[in-house]
Amino acid sequence: DVCSSDLATAIASDLKNAKDFAAAAKSKNLEVKSTELIARGAAIPDIGISEDVDKVAFALPQGGVSDAIVTPTATAIVRDVTAERGREGALARERERLAALLSSSGAIIYATRLPDLAIEYVSNSILTVLGYTAEETAVPGFWESAVHPEDRERVRTAVFERAASAGLDEEYRVVRPDGSVVWVRDRGYPVRDPATGGTLRVVGTARDVTARRAAQEALDRKSTRLNS
Repeated sequence: DVCSSDLATAIASDLKNAKDFAAAAKSKNLEVKSTELIARGAAIPDIGISEDVDKVAFALPQGGVSDAIVTPTATAIVRDVTAERGREGALARERERLAALLSSSGAIIYATRLPDLAIEYVSNSILTVLGYTAEETAVPGFWESAVHPEDRERVRTAVFERAASAGLDEEYRVVRPDGSVVWVRDRGYPVRDPATGGTLRVVGTARDVTARRAAQEALDRKSTRLNS
């Protein structure tokens, strides 16, 4: 981060000791800007090319903060953010890998808030599995209305009595927008408030098990005929 202000020299020590450099700089009415000094001689916003800034910046340890550097156009304080950028890049890569994994798994990943059953998050695979968009699930009461009427009370009971305590493993029917019915296996786990121990939400996965249910029903019918 490069700060430009005539006051930088006087308050450089305060910024060095600040836990949040950007917030501390702004509280002092300093302008905070970020730039990547990937090579000596690179231009810096509002400063231009400065050998003095280069010399200090490339000598800083990771996370280090410099003393005030006076240039012809501004007084600057430099902070090394190499480690922070590295963590941000690693986090972005992990998110990309997770998104790819979720997309290829075929499972719907969700987070449902209690007690109103509002869907706080749902993966885009819900469109492929159930025919609904993630945006449609944001409508209050969506999930209960999508569950087949004959299964609705059973699922509600399962969520509040089992998922909110030990976990949920339930199979039930969901009605797609076109009226067709999909059987899903819903496995959810409670997320608790660390202060009270109460259940804040249920997170889990829902998979399409329609084909397996149909095969089992066909096998059951065949077995019944053979035994009759």
